Amino acid sequence: MKLGAHHITSVSSVKVLCIYIYIYIYDGLEWTEHINHVVKRISSGSYSIHSARRFLSTDNLRLIKKRCIRNVCNVSYNEHTSPLFSKLAIPNLEDIYKLLLRKLMYFCVHDKLLTPLSTMFSANAEIHDHKTRQRLGPHVQKRQTSKIAKTFIHQGPKLWSNLASELILKNSIKSFTNCLKKHLITQS
Repeated sequence: MKLGAHHITSVSSVKVLCIYIYIYIYDGLEWTEHINHVVKRISSGSYSIHSARRFLSTDNLRLIKKRCIRNVCNVSYNEHTSPLFSKLAIPNLEDIYKLLLRKLMYFCVHDKLLTPLSTMFSANAEIHDHKTRQRLGPHVQKRQTSKIAKTFIHQGPKLWSNLASELILKNSIKSFTNCLKKHLITQS
């Protein structure tokens, strides 16, 4: 090929620096290779966050997650993220915490916890003889301080007692988790 007096050699691909970002252009003007390159870069970043999560505070993780959601949805840096989480059906960090605690309580109620953990919780039926709806559920301990109120030993039974009865009656952990995820996403 010629452009004016210059000969242009044909190549199958070229990497172009365009405002701090490399763009891969291929002879068929297809974006597949560029998209594959971007996916690898995002996966690498995601793995880095995954590896560092033990060392990051909950607040840092929350900010990173919100930043990522804003980028994916292509909205401004100060856009509220609650509607974005709902739109994408992604639970926020607090909902993930509540989900995991409720799963722990599901195992507790169905006698599937290991002995050291199961001894931390007692059923309401062990505490009193009242015929209430929650008699088989875990007993919410009386708390002495506000610090105890934040522990999983107190929060787990409290969250379990606030669940809808159709969730409590699920037969398998898988159906319980799926329904609970849908419930948490629609609630937020």
